[in-house]
Amino acid sequence: MILGRAFEDMCAQMYFRGKMFGYVHLYNGQEAVSTGFIKLLKKEDSVVSTYRGHMHALSKGVPARAVMSELFGKTTRCCRGQGGSMHMFSREHNLLGGFSFIGEGIPVATGAAFTSKYRREVLKEADCDHVTLAFFGDGTCNNGQFFECLNMAAIWKLPIVFVVQNNLWAMAMSHLRATSDPQIYKKGPAFGMLGIHVDGMDVLKVREVAQTAIARARSGEGPTLVECETYMFREHSLTGPEELCDPAEKAHYAARDPIAALKRYLIENNPASETELKAIDKKIEELVEDAVEFADESPHPPRNQLLENVFADPKGFGIGPDGRYRCEDPKFMEGTAQCKKRGIERGPGGGGETPGDPSFGEGIISPIFESALPLASCQFPKKFTKYLTSADEAHDRDVSIHWQPYFSLESLLSEEPLQSSLDLIAGQSSSHHAEMEKGRQVKELKGQGRLP
Repeated sequence: MILGRAFEDMCAQMYFRGKMFGYVHLYNGQEAVSTGFIKLLKKEDSVVSTYRGHMHALSKGVPARAVMSELFGKTTRCCRGQGGSMHMFSREHNLLGGFSFIGEGIPVATGAAFTSKYRREVLKEADCDHVTLAFFGDGTCNNGQFFECLNMAAIWKLPIVFVVQNNLWAMAMSHLRATSDPQIYKKGPAFGMLGIHVDGMDVLKVREVAQTAIARARSGEGPTLVECETYMFREHSLTGPEELCDPAEKAHYAARDPIAALKRYLIENNPASETELKAIDKKIEELVEDAVEFADESPHPPRNQLLENVFADPKGFGIGPDGRYRCEDPKFMEGTAQCKKRGIERGPGGGGETPGDPSFGEGIISPIFESALPLASCQFPKKFTKYLTSADEAHDRDVSIHWQPYFSLESLLSEEPLQSSLDLIAGQSSSHHAEMEKGRQVKELKGQGRLP
């Protein structure tokens, strides 16, 4: 629990220092839920998380170095820097993902539980008693996937525990306003499933309930729905406002801090002294500092990694006539000259002269692209192809620079003058949204002292 809290606090610092990008959702205040459940699992058991999944990864045994590197977008991580904050995954630790959309992970967890049952009952693997935990929030419990999967799990008596982290808020929507019956655990019996409510701010109470639910699943008694009443001590995400909640409500739950409560319990009942607890705090501080140093010094992903896991080909963009993967060709990301020859000289977009012409936007595919896929099958949006051509013309750069924003602004800035890079990002679209994004990035960089 202390590791989770310290790790998340450090994430906030690194985010505002510009070391992390995109959305970052922290778990502060909910540590008792993750620790109380996941620490009872075997390595073979599975966990399915949400976009707020750093703590779940740490509880399941993913090293702090790997999680921090993933947040930094580095190759020395659990997803090689391609998952980021919302998509933690580790096959080694049976962490089956964080999911950026609410409810997405529940069907995956249900499928994992079905796999365990199938292996045991159909394939006769007697030692396969694996259990799956599905974590999600109160906002998910009015979605269709939730009800469908509860029904499936109950019918097939799947070895799964549905863990609701009810922190009372779904972004800016109060749980009490969003559902007809705020007692989520009561939805379990509607499907013939055991439903339990527990104080999610007390790790010992959570652990007691978790022992019951996991034992039921492992012994073949079927699924359990557990509602953990908890609270977030930080805003929904680091990009959002914190002033939405009533200060009195925040103070009420802050007084029930699960880590402070456990420390008091340990000192009062003598399992640990205050000196021993301080030593743990110091050890955790050093562990988190080491994770940050490791992540900061680790390399960024290579450019050709961007195309991996996009197509069925495991390495990305096809195999050339010589039998080598095209992404390994040093000239894979080149093609500017050919783009100009076939595109810019024939007008914007490489086809017709104006957007009204039927061929507008065609003909800008580089030789590498053209040899990888027939031109007719390259369904690039007209706006995107036009952007590639016009950007090539303006900046005389290879195609790779236009994909850089999808890695990180940091890697893009290292390649071009700062203002040119910002203009390039905004040039992806003439829409109001692109202008807003440019303004946000300028504001962020000014705050970092990187723009006057």
